[in-house]
Amino acid sequence: MIGRKVQAHWYGPGTVIRWEPLSEGMTDALVDHGRDQLVWHASHGLIPIDDLGPLPDRVEARATARADAVRSLRVIRENLIATFDKPWPGAEHGKAIVGKAIDGAIASLGGEQ
Repeated sequence: MIGRKVQAHWYGPGTVIRWEPLSEGMTDALVDHGRDQLVWHASHGLIPIDDLGPLPDRVEARATARADAVRSLRVIRENLIATFDKPWPGAEHGKAIVGKAIDGAIASLGGEQ
């Protein structure tokens, strides 16, 4: 997405210099329109003009990031279970708390525990 040439309504052509598909804001693409004019746009409203095909979809980027996070959390959880018998001096109670937190994070991201 970064570096793509796009056409934005009301502002004309420009180059995407920053893309934040995981942000909660409605605007996720910072476009340089030249003349010291940097404007945030919603990427779904931009039209590609560089003949490189359609722009990436924000929903797909979020789904990919969510899947990566769930995969990483599952690896962390497996490591916690595999090393559960190793002591945590002064923090034995923390093993269960950390395990529950990891399970909660996986569930909140839509993964199964």
